[in-house]
Amino acid sequence: MCVTTIMATTAATQRPIAYRPSRPPTAVYPDQHQVASFRDMQFPPTESGREQIFMINLEGAFFSPGALVEMIVPLAQAIRSGIYGPTVLLVVTSDNATIEFLESLAQRHDLALFVSSSPKEPLRQARPIGSLTPTEQETLALVRNNGGEVTSSRIANLAGIEPNAAVNRVAGLVRKGYVHRVSRPRSEGDTFVDLLSAAEVSWQSPLRSGQPIPSAHGEFKIPEDIRESVVKLAAMQGSKPADVLVRAWSEFLTRHRELLDTDSKEVGRMIREGDTAGLATYTSRHARERAKQAASRNKP
Repeated sequence: MCVTTIMATTAATQRPIAYRPSRPPTAVYPDQHQVASFRDMQFPPTESGREQIFMINLEGAFFSPGALVEMIVPLAQAIRSGIYGPTVLLVVTSDNATIEFLESLAQRHDLALFVSSSPKEPLRQARPIGSLTPTEQETLALVRNNGGEVTSSRIANLAGIEPNAAVNRVAGLVRKGYVHRVSRPRSEGDTFVDLLSAAEVSWQSPLRSGQPIPSAHGEFKIPEDIRESVVKLAAMQGSKPADVLVRAWSEFLTRHRELLDTDSKEVGRMIREGDTAGLATYTSRHARERAKQAASRNKP
């Protein structure tokens, strides 16, 4: 079966994530050489230059223990060694005995594996089955719940811990292969990415799928001057305008996530406490700022 590659994009890297689903033909596999040949054909050991998700769907095929080891372990070890670049391995199976066997393989060989019961299940729900501590599992959940891309300072804020402790937490996930680290300027801070949930968030973007963004007043609009700039930039990059806008918005959210989170918490506090005067001041302040920006754009 050929590998179908589906693309998504992370905000931190603005590079596509290659999702490569593969399913062995329905058969019984006692022959380890046959399995090794299929594995190498589907996932040749070369680096693509982009983040990747390898998915192996075992449903409908029956593997002997030796054949299953030959299918999974060398591939997972190659991923850990960095041969493929930033890559994660997802195995689909609904058989409990197979899952238990995969868990033992992951822990014995120190492999980073995710398991899902169905290829239709959301990627962010895939379960890590390697040797993660409860704290590491909690940290991975925080990364996933925040769109799959966070900074260590964001983790510190979410978990209510010191920045150094947050760095240690995400570093452990990077070291074990469950999270990918993206280097950025020191002023912005490195980003830590769970490729599964980051890819899913990207695919679900209304702009990426070509669907209008719903709002209380119908389709979402952007100012014409911004639209023109996006179209020009897309033409220069050879991209679609929607993709350019998604990347810009994602980068903005990543860079200003902490400020937006602080504002959100402050507004929430005012609402809970019934601070109407504070809400009025907050709203008028932002209204004045928007008016100034609009006036500057309209100047001849």
